[in-house]
Amino acid sequence: MNDWLAMYARCYGVDLDADFTVREAAEVLLRTHDVVDTAQLLTCVPERR
Repeated sequence: MNDWLAMYARCYGVDLDADFTVREAAEVLLRTHDVVDTAQLLTCVPERR
C-alpha cells in the first residue's frame, strides 16, 4: 500500500516516503468513503479537477 501511495504522489509531483499503517488508511477511508480522496488526503497531493 505504501509503495502505491508513493507512486500515486509522484504522479502529482509530490515526493513522498509513505509510511502509513493499514489502520491509518482505513480510518481515513471510513471518514471519506472514497479511495481516491483517501489517497489524496494521505499523500497531500493537490485536489483533482
